[in-house]
Amino acid sequence: MVVMNRIELSDRRKIRILLEMDQEICSLDQEYKSGNLRRYVHQFTKEFGWVIYRENCNCDNKAKGTLNKDGTPRKHNKYIKDWAS
Repeated sequence: MVVMNRIELSDRRKIRILLEMDQEICSLDQEYKSGNLRRYVHQFTKEFGWVIYRENCNCDNKAKGTLNKDGTPRKHNKYIKDWAS
């Protein structure tokens, strides 16, 4: 009999793992709420002393985001942990 345990990770833990693996996290990623993402990034900078950069993102998630009045997609950010911190 094989028992498969599925481990459910919290959003905070998922974001921390992705940042530790030097991955970029887009603020429009549907998996995370934007407010939570910003809050977790702030917590990581305070708790662990990480340097996390916020840069303009130019990914395909723009089509899923809100549009400006002229119909162009709004700018959004991605978060990247400094590899040296």
